[in-house]
Amino acid sequence: MFSEIRLSALILTVLISVALVVGLIHYAPPLTQTYYWRLGGLIAGAGLLVTLFDRLMAARARRRAAKNPPLSFEEGQTALPAAAEAMTERPSVSVFPAKATAMPKALPQPAGKKSAAKKKKTKAHAEKNAAKPAPPLAAVLPLAAEPPPVAAPPAKSPPPAPSPAEHLPDGLDALLDIAYVSAEPAPERAVAAYRKALARYPQDSYMPYLIIELSTLYKRLGNYDEALHLFDEALALPIIAKNAVMVQEFRHSRRTLHAVSDMLRARGTPALPFGEVPEDVLAAADRQAGNHT
Repeated sequence: MFSEIRLSALILTVLISVALVVGLIHYAPPLTQTYYWRLGGLIAGAGLLVTLFDRLMAARARRRAAKNPPLSFEEGQTALPAAAEAMTERPSVSVFPAKATAMPKALPQPAGKKSAAKKKKTKAHAEKNAAKPAPPLAAVLPLAAEPPPVAAPPAKSPPPAPSPAEHLPDGLDALLDIAYVSAEPAPERAVAAYRKALARYPQDSYMPYLIIELSTLYKRLGNYDEALHLFDEALALPIIAKNAVMVQEFRHSRRTLHAVSDMLRARGTPALPFGEVPEDVLAAADRQAGNHT
């Protein structure tokens, strides 16, 4: 094992190093070959001095430890069992006096008679168990408890669908944009946008075109009653009533659509989309509207 360097030896090393450095700075000898030899000798002497000092302190510590040996852990462990063994070797003294004679419990039986009696008893017990009927399996095995029925959670009602007229803007251009975008995916919202624009801007010059677009949407949905009612509203608008050509065109469109509606109702398909109406029905309705004029 390597011996530990003591703190005092380290302190001595520091002091010698400081003394050497201070001496070299103070005297400032010339850097010759003799200077380096002397410097090496001083360093070697300092190391030897520190080593001797460290060994001296270690020897002193060993002598001090030899005078007062500490109690080791192994010695304490060996002393404990010895003391315990000495305690167990003491004779025990009974408080009660010993009985003079012990009464025998029972007289021992001969080995032959004892084994024969035991065999008879075992045979009788086996015959008795064989005569008994076997219990049913249901009485032996416990029935598995049926789990209690789990109540199904109440079905959540779906949230109410928003109205097509909700959150519609007020401007005409914005309403027309919404109606154009919603015509295919959400026709009901497009109808609501057209209706709001018609109600807010009845005098606008775009209203005749709005009437045509909204009537086309109604016909595509198969809602011919609303389309006919829309044509009645259009004929009552001042911007259309003042124009004789527009009045004539809207009246002809209304008569044609009325004839188509009557023919589809007669065939049992009153809500058939306008795009699925047969060509013969359209031709007959157009002839009927032309004859009326």
